[in-house]
Amino acid sequence: MTERAYAAEPVVAFDGVTLPEQWSERLAAAGVATATGLPATAWLRFRDPEHRLLSGVRVAVGTAVTVSVTAARQRTRTPLFDGEVTALEKEVGPDGAFTTVRAADRGHRLTRGRQVAAYVETTVAEVVARAAARHGLRAGRVEADGGRVRHLSQPNLTDWELLTHLADQQGLHLSVEGRTVELRRLAPAAQAPAPSTGADRSPYVLQYGVNLLSLRTGVTCAGQVGEVEVRGWDQAAKSPVTSRAPAAASERLRLGTTPTELGRPFGDRPGLLVAGRPYTTAAQVDAAARALADETAAAMADLEATVAGTPELRAGVPFTVSGTGAPFAGQYTATACLHTFDGEHGFLTRVRVGALPPPVVPSPPPLCGTGVAVGIVTDVREPGQGQRGAVRLKLPWLSQEYVTDWVRTVQWGGTDGGGVVAPETGDEVLVGFEHGRLDRPYVLGGLYNGVDAPTDHGLPLVDAGTGRLNRRSVTSRAGDRLELLSAAEGPQGVRLKSGDGKLTAHLDRKETAICLEAGELRLRLDARSGTVTVDAGTSGTVVIKAGTVRIEADGPGDLTLTGKSVTVEGTTQLTLKGGKTEITGTPVDIN
Repeated sequence: MTERAYAAEPVVAFDGVTLPEQWSERLAAAGVATATGLPATAWLRFRDPEHRLLSGVRVAVGTAVTVSVTAARQRTRTPLFDGEVTALEKEVGPDGAFTTVRAADRGHRLTRGRQVAAYVETTVAEVVARAAARHGLRAGRVEADGGRVRHLSQPNLTDWELLTHLADQQGLHLSVEGRTVELRRLAPAAQAPAPSTGADRSPYVLQYGVNLLSLRTGVTCAGQVGEVEVRGWDQAAKSPVTSRAPAAASERLRLGTTPTELGRPFGDRPGLLVAGRPYTTAAQVDAAARALADETAAAMADLEATVAGTPELRAGVPFTVSGTGAPFAGQYTATACLHTFDGEHGFLTRVRVGALPPPVVPSPPPLCGTGVAVGIVTDVREPGQGQRGAVRLKLPWLSQEYVTDWVRTVQWGGTDGGGVVAPETGDEVLVGFEHGRLDRPYVLGGLYNGVDAPTDHGLPLVDAGTGRLNRRSVTSRAGDRLELLSAAEGPQGVRLKSGDGKLTAHLDRKETAICLEAGELRLRLDARSGTVTVDAGTSGTVVIKAGTVRIEADGPGDLTLTGKSVTVEGTTQLTLKGGKTEITGTPVDIN
């Protein structure tokens, strides 16, 4: 134990300058906390009756600060914290005046301010690099797969939220060491020393009766499942994507029992289905299933332990508990760690093991948004040969610069049938979001507003007297339209009309007639009067051409041909035949 003993006071430095002895002696208490998925924090509480600490050591918000401890015998330093001051506090009371300096590692910069951005044809590593650079940091080790992402949205999220979301999708964890941002897997518990190793041989062993001061631990079958199934939908293949992963063990635990053994008295363990995320590829559901299965199994155990000050312990570090009996003795990966210094207890280390956020059944990610919203169409030139009506959008309530990926639009869908009525550039549309995800929008329909109005149809949409609709219609931007008319005191039936008003086809239900118009030309089929009228106007011409033309007045009807000049010509033969034939003219020439 002697070679592992550390001084009870930490070594503090501001902007690289070690705290002078006169102020280090006034350090009443200090602490350093690390937790998986959160920036590390530190606090330093000084006795300061003269209120001179901040000016005396030149401490301000933004000042760099490090905390380390020194081994009692070797005098070597072990770092505990590297960050910057984020808050200053003053306390005055019966115990005197105190000044507290609070700090966080530089990961706190990623939580400052929200970004609206889109990353196109990129990788997770490239997104990490861009986010880090925005805050004066650099990207380090990123263990995400190297696959390219076609379009990644950051809709009003902090960079910490975005990177945490990307890490969660692949079972990784976000951390910042110094000025380096990393996405890595937690070290497996198997890397901890073997349970037979004594605490005098390794700082990563918590041994009952030696250095373990207190312990509360437990194992449970609550919430354990046999397997995790994750499902999604691949729209390109028009098929579901699914993956299953067994939740038999977690890499973060190696104990004297397993989730399977704990659940055996109750029969087969149920499965966990996760279907509330818009996964679209096999790789996504595979990664999610593995990560959730591991996290489910890790929730089997919970531990809180206190040992004499051990700076080597921190969140994400594997350690061993020994001498506590089965099933509690074994290897764990820490999820949180707290180092404290005070005059009464000296240097203590508290380590914790527990479930990580988010909970086992994942809550909505930070990209979520409820309800529907307004969008403006910016591009309709859908790539490829699909021509399915996809568009790109701006979300003006979110940003004037952010543009979505290609968004599917609601259509009269159907295999080999249906139809496509797509919005056009500049149209205002109503947008919904798949599973509430802002990066998964769908266009539900078009909207009119104070600027954009429907095409004038010459017939009010609603009858002001009865409140009934006069018409329903589909209209192109050029004004070409199909109208379904049902006005009680106006037109009824189906009407096709060109945008310039020169062409009309009307199936008139009210008059039981079909009317065709092309400029001055008219064709009317009147079922009520039994009349077919062809009107080409005074300057028009009616031409009937066919191999055989027969004009016949059936039954007792008459056939009348009238014109200023009438010519009947048979190029080969002309036959005029009648029961009684009269030819009248002034004069009559028969040649």
